[in-house]
Amino acid sequence: MKILFLLTVTLISTQVYGKHFNHPGQKRWELKNNYNKKHVKAQDLESWKVGDGRNWKHVDHSSWLKIIGGDVAKYGEFPFVLALENGGSLFCGSSAIGDYWVLTAGHCLYFFKAEDIKVRAGSLQQNQNGTLHEVAELMYHPKFDMSLDVDNDIGLIKLKDPLSSNPYVKYVGLPDQGEPTPIGSRLVVAGWGCTKPYMEGGTSPVLKKAYADVLEPTKCEEHPMMTGTHVVSNNMICAMQEGHTAYKGDSGGPLFDQKDGKVKQIGIVSWGDYLGHQSIPTVYAKVSQFRLWIFLKTNI
Repeated sequence: MKILFLLTVTLISTQVYGKHFNHPGQKRWELKNNYNKKHVKAQDLESWKVGDGRNWKHVDHSSWLKIIGGDVAKYGEFPFVLALENGGSLFCGSSAIGDYWVLTAGHCLYFFKAEDIKVRAGSLQQNQNGTLHEVAELMYHPKFDMSLDVDNDIGLIKLKDPLSSNPYVKYVGLPDQGEPTPIGSRLVVAGWGCTKPYMEGGTSPVLKKAYADVLEPTKCEEHPMMTGTHVVSNNMICAMQEGHTAYKGDSGGPLFDQKDGKVKQIGIVSWGDYLGHQSIPTVYAKVSQFRLWIFLKTNI
């Protein structure tokens, strides 16, 4: 089973033979070197303070019926969830962590220059409303290399103008370095990704939400639809809820915890089943493993 970095664009052409897939007789993926991080547009891509959270009201999960299988978010419910756009089209999610700083997945930034991307803040709707912010600088973790592996899949965006100019944006809290996330924790994921399996129907026009329970890493590694893809390292979280899954377009968006009125980002949507089957786990970059790196880059 092939995996997908969950962008709105699929992975770069996959006729080659990388190390990521280990099924006998199955073609495995690697990235062609004909793009070499060149200046590209999203539509040009082919198939492929520390500790305490910010204070908001508690969200009742019991009303969430079913992102795939998710429910529409309320206006102002997740004021830290942002959209990344290229050429006027959404291609990844992200989160606000400070006046000038946005957190996302490394693979969302890997092919782009700062001038390629704009960040939309303070809107539930895809590609409209809110405020659009230009990017000053892109960076992804120095150990992230999309041609080699999916580990260390974390990136930062520095904006030219502050998010504080938008009254509908708030910043999500971050965990301490190395802070554990207990197995069984119920977390929340939000994004504008595809709402049906097999990429039918396109991405969601409005922000959606779903919840996900943290699983043992082996639940991702040994799942029949994900076996032979990647090892779930200590830098990743495996999570799932029956009937829900993050999918194409949700990449880079936050996986977060809400307790006692505080919101803390635990993970970043990274990779999963490329067909978007429901009830198959999704793998997230574990934010607590990169907390020191974030601080050194942002002073947050």
